Amino acid sequence: MQFVPAEGCIKVELIYQKGDVIMENVLYFEVADNTMQETALELAENLVTWYDTYMKAAIPNQISLVRIDLRDAENENGYAITYTDDLPIAGTATGAELPNNVTFAVKFLTAGSGRAYRGRSFFPGITASQLDGNTVYSALASQVLAAFEELISLPMTLGSAKLSVVSKIIGGVARVAALVNNVLTIFIDGTMDSQRRRLPGRGR
Repeated sequence: MQFVPAEGCIKVELIYQKGDVIMENVLYFEVADNTMQETALELAENLVTWYDTYMKAAIPNQISLVRIDLRDAENENGYAITYTDDLPIAGTATGAELPNNVTFAVKFLTAGSGRAYRGRSFFPGITASQLDGNTVYSALASQVLAAFEELISLPMTLGSAKLSVVSKIIGGVARVAALVNNVLTIFIDGTMDSQRRRLPGRGR
């Protein structure tokens, strides 16, 4: 896919490992001075703190956050950083593990409507004790919802890092420049979903 610039944004990949399987979540943040590596490093530090404080208790203990990859999303030849300080961090939720593909969606809502204004992130994994039939227990959904609400706006030295939905395609064609909208609301219905790429041998 051709490079589509997302003005003012940093692309973040949270890389998890469960046994031999690598999984990732891709997020975008709109920040001041997004082209400076120092800004990306500060964002990475804040994300590690966020994960350790709010997320790891919801993550199964078979899964660890092992690194964070950050890239200048505005410039094709901008910086690319791999951040591993204070990592890995294993989850602390206990229980029998479910297959890697079993997940649920964390949905991102912006001020607009339509596909270009909506985003989502699939949770890294759950245990059998976190599942109630075809949905996750409300306690887990509430825990994850609160964690992602903290992620909407992370404090930075200059302003904040605003979680954003980035749309690079319209009508099946790449945009000249990505449409960037800040996330205002997080929504979780807790219904089970499947990410087949997370199964062994399928890729992340």
